[in-house]
Amino acid sequence: MKKAKHTFFIALFSVGISFSQTTITNTPSIKYQTMKGWGVSLAWWGNLVGGMPQASIDDITNRVAIQANLNFFRFNIGAGENPNCPWGNHMRKDGAEMPGYRSIYPNGQGWGVVDVSNDYRQIAVMNKLASLRAPYGDIITEMFSTSPPYFMTRSSCAAGGVNGGENLKPGYEDDFADYLCSVTKTLRTAHPNWNIKYLEPFNEPYSDWWKAGASQEGCKILQNNQATVLWRLWQRQQVYGIEDIGLVASDCNTVQEARTNAYELWANHFNEYKGLSAIATHTYAGSWQNKADLYTEVSRTNKPVWQTETGPADWSPPAGGEDWWWRHYDMAYRMIEDIRNLQSEVWCDWQAMSYDDGWALVQQTNWDPNNPYQAATLKNTRSLYIYQQITNYAKVGYTQIGNNNGNSMTFLKPNNKEVVVVLVNNSTSSKSYLIDLTEFQNISSFNTYRTSGDDNSCENATELTTPTQTNKGKLEANKIAYTAPAWSVTTFVVKTPGLVNTAKASLTSNLESELKEDNISNNVFSVYPNPTSDIISINLTSAENTKVRIFNLNGQQLYESPLLTNKQLVINVKEMLSSGVYIIKATGKNGSQTQKLIVK
Repeated sequence: MKKAKHTFFIALFSVGISFSQTTITNTPSIKYQTMKGWGVSLAWWGNLVGGMPQASIDDITNRVAIQANLNFFRFNIGAGENPNCPWGNHMRKDGAEMPGYRSIYPNGQGWGVVDVSNDYRQIAVMNKLASLRAPYGDIITEMFSTSPPYFMTRSSCAAGGVNGGENLKPGYEDDFADYLCSVTKTLRTAHPNWNIKYLEPFNEPYSDWWKAGASQEGCKILQNNQATVLWRLWQRQQVYGIEDIGLVASDCNTVQEARTNAYELWANHFNEYKGLSAIATHTYAGSWQNKADLYTEVSRTNKPVWQTETGPADWSPPAGGEDWWWRHYDMAYRMIEDIRNLQSEVWCDWQAMSYDDGWALVQQTNWDPNNPYQAATLKNTRSLYIYQQITNYAKVGYTQIGNNNGNSMTFLKPNNKEVVVVLVNNSTSSKSYLIDLTEFQNISSFNTYRTSGDDNSCENATELTTPTQTNKGKLEANKIAYTAPAWSVTTFVVKTPGLVNTAKASLTSNLESELKEDNISNNVFSVYPNPTSDIISINLTSAENTKVRIFNLNGQQLYESPLLTNKQLVINVKEMLSSGVYIIKATGKNGSQTQKLIVK
C-alpha cells in the first residue's frame, strides 16, 4: 500500500553463524503480552472479493478465517470518491475505490443518512468471516478510516490534499466524527456478530504522499487536528450510544513516526491521548530498537501497542538474488521482530488477497482489471502456510514468554501445558539451534511443522516426523537439537506437564499475600456463569485501571488481563483451564476482590 522504504534488521540478540549452534533459552517466568488478535484489513480485497460469485467469497474467507486462523478484522469506513473529481477517474481498480456511506445533497446543504447498501461487497465478506469465526467466539472488528468523505476535504478528492497537505476541511472535525460514529453505530446494530470493539479514525496521517489524484484514499491530519477529531469522536460516541467502543490511534506508516505522533499527543493533548485504548503503528519501516523504544514509551502510559498494517513495500531481494518468494520469509521475520519488540498484542497484515504474490496470503492468478469480479483462480502464497503454522499454534490467549534469540519467539498456553516455539531462518544458509526447555517438566513428545523454500519445495506447513536434527529435531534432556534450512519457518509445539516445581512454595506464598490484600467489602466485579465449562463474563463496577488475574490453588498465576477500558471482560476458559477450582482476582479503582471459579 505504501511508498516507504523498509530495511530488514537481522538481529535482536546475536545469532549464530551457519556452522555453529545457537542456544535458544526459553524462560516462562518472564511474561510479556497475551495475544489478542491475529488479523488483516478488509480494504481493498474485501471490496473486490464481495463482488465475485459466492463460491469465490466462500473460498477466500475460508483461507483467511479458518486456514490462517485470523480473528481480528479491520473494516474500512470508506470515504467515497467525488463522482466529478477534478483529477478524473484515478483510483486503483483492485478494490481501492471504496464506496462512501453518505452523499452530499444536490444543493450542497449537508448530506444524507447512512446508506450501507453502497458497501455491500465489503459487508458480504465481513458477514462470511463473522460466520466462520462464530464457533470460536473470538472475533474482534475494528472500524478504520483512511480519509474523510470527499465533500469534507479541502481538495474535494478523497485521495489527499493538493501537494500532499492536510486535507480535512477546517471546521469539519465534528462532521467527520459524526460520519464515523453514525456508520459504526449502524453496522454494529445490523451485525452484532461482527463484535465491533474499536474505531480508528486515521491512517498514516503523518505521511505526505496523500495527494489529490493519487490511486487510493488517504488524508494527512497532523496532531492538533487529530486531537480535535478524537475529542469530537468522544462526544459523538455519547450521542450514538457507542461510548464502549475503544478509540485507537494513529496508524502511522513507520515506527519512528508513531513514536513522534504518540509523544505529541501525550505531551500536548493529554486528555485525548488518555482516552485511547491502544497506540497503533504500521511497520513498513523501523528497526528493532525503534520498536523497543516505542513500546517502552507507550507502556509507561499504561497502553498497549498494536501493529495494524505491514507488507513488503519497495522490497528488493538480497544482493545477487532474484527469488521474489524470499520476501515471505522476510515478512515472517518482521512478524517476530514486531511481536518481540513492540510486544504487539494485535498483529495485522494489509492484504489477504492480491494479484501480486508477495503482498498477500492468497494470490489471484487470473486478475483482469477489465473483469474484476470474475470467479477468482487462487494460489496460496508462502505466507499463508507460514501463518498456518504460527497463528494455529501461537493462539489468541497464549502469552509470549522469555526467549533470548531474535529470530524466534515463544508462547505459553494459559494452563502452562503447551509451549510453542517459532523459528525463522530468512537467510541463504542453514542454521543450527539447541532449543532449551529445561524450565518445563518432563517433556516426552513434541510436534514440528515447517514451511521452506519456494512453491516447489513441498514443505507447506508440513508436519515433520523423522527424529533427526535436520527433520523433526532430536529431543534429549528437555532440549531439542535442530538445524533450520535456508528460507524456512519452523514451529515446535511441545506438550509438558507444566513448569518446574521449584517455584511452587513462593507462588503459594504470593497468592496468600494477594488474598490478604483483598478488601471483601468492595464490590469490584461479578462473574457469570459460575460454575462454567467454557466462557465466563466478568462484569466490573469500574474499568478504570483495573486488571483481572486468575490463579490456581498452588498460587500460580495462569492469566492476567491488560489494563481494562471496558466494564465487561469475556474469557474463554475452555482453552485455558482444565476442570478444577481457581481464584479470580480483580484489582482496580474500587479496590480489590477475589472469587472462587469452578471449571466443570
